Parts: sequence; C-alpha cells; structure tokens
Amino acid sequence: MLDVLKEIELDFEELRSLAGVLSREEDGAIRAMAKRRVSSIGQKLSTIERILDEEPEARITEEPEVSEIFEEVAVPFTPLSTEIVAEQLKRTPKLVGSLSLNDTFRFSRELFDGDVERMNSVLGRLDEMDSFDEATYYLDTQITPQEDDEVLTEFTDIIKKYFI
Repeated sequence: MLDVLKEIELDFEELRSLAGVLSREEDGAIRAMAKRRVSSIGQKLSTIERILDEEPEARITEEPEVSEIFEEVAVPFTPLSTEIVAEQLKRTPKLVGSLSLNDTFRFSRELFDGDVERMNSVLGRLDEMDSFDEATYYLDTQITPQEDDEVLTEFTDIIKKYFI
C-alpha cells in the first residue's frame, strides 16, 4: 500500500506542474497529460480502497517461526589485537608521498638548489631512519640552513609529522 501511495504522490506532483503550465497557457497536449494523471490517481486510489476493504485475516499471512528464519551458526572467536591502531598507521609508505607537488618544487628549489634527484635521495634515506632525532642529524649534514629559513622549518615540520 505504501508503494501505491508513493506513486500517487509522484502523479500528484506531476499534475501540479501541469496545472501550473495550464494556468499560463492553454495547450491541448498538456490538458490530455493532466487528464491521464487524474485517471491514474483515481485507479491507484481504487486499489488502496480495495486493500482497505479486505478482511484483516486475509491480508495477514502466516509468519514463519523465528527458528525457521535464523539458523544457528558457529562463529569462531577471534581475539582483538592489542596493537593500537595509531601504531598500525604510524607512517605513510614513503616520505616523498607526504609532500604536495607544490612543496616538492619549492623544497627542491629552496633547499636543494633545484636538484630534485638529490632531494628524493635525501628523502629516501630519511625513510630508512628510525627516529626524528636521527633524521634531523642527517638533514643537518645535507642542508645548509640560512637565517630565519621558513622553508626549512616547514620541511622539518613535515618530517617531524612523518616520524611522530
């Protein structure tokens, strides 16, 4: 019955749109479409009336026993891992993947004198390191910092996020 009501609702909305067009201009084709919608709504209302006139016992079918619907299934118990999810997702696979395209160009230009291969080599070595302190020490040997170098600070922050 709910499906029929939804169809009536859609027919009614279409009829409302057609009535709006007919109020602005007289068109035989639109008038014919509106008549078909009214007829369709009438048929669907008759269907609902028949459903409501049925005896309640005739509409209710015998429901199966719950035991017929659900069967017992043995599910093996699997203990949850005690490893913390954050540890599982600790790092991205490669440090190069954590840099945006703009950052890659900017860092290679500002910190590695435009040498992308050298920057990728340094990032590859940083990937192999186990701690941020070790990475910082190695980075100090590869990059000569300039006074108040914001780019180096941003680069170091990205590396720090990678290791933390």
